[in-house]
Amino acid sequence: SIYLVDKGFSSDFVDACVHVPNNDDLFDIVKRVETLVLFLPTHSGTDLLHLDNRISRILISLKTEPAEDKSIENDTLNIDPTLFQSSFEEALYGKFQYIQKKFSTIENDNYLGKLEEVSNIRKTVDEYFDNVMIRVDDQLIKNNRLNLLRNIRKILIRDFNLGLVSSHELTKGSQQ
Repeated sequence: SIYLVDKGFSSDFVDACVHVPNNDDLFDIVKRVETLVLFLPTHSGTDLLHLDNRISRILISLKTEPAEDKSIENDTLNIDPTLFQSSFEEALYGKFQYIQKKFSTIENDNYLGKLEEVSNIRKTVDEYFDNVMIRVDDQLIKNNRLNLLRNIRKILIRDFNLGLVSSHELTKGSQQ
């Protein structure tokens, strides 16, 4: 990471690409950093950072798992659609399934394509948070809702730990 920072890349961007699973290929890390440099200053990049921040905050506030959890597994947590009580849950679940399917068709190193796809769910996530109460008495429903958010968070941090990117890096520029 020191090499990339010495080359002029923001340390936040470098850290976001280094502090993820399967980061042992320097060329791949460089490709991810370059992708962040191009993508995050865009409107879609801002949407993605907002999305990651909002989901992370709710998971932390409910003390379900640390936002920096690096133990990403390919398996999804169990979600039971029969427990959904609103169209907003169904809509977010539909987007989650779509992104999972889309990721299976995107090449592993097409990071820009992945970022663009996942940033498109911001509106659905915002509507979900605005209309669905996570903290409910029924533990099955609460856990189902949390599992949906955890699964989306897993997708978000699979290739980038966006929680390490500070917003000031976007305004001052990511590479000099």
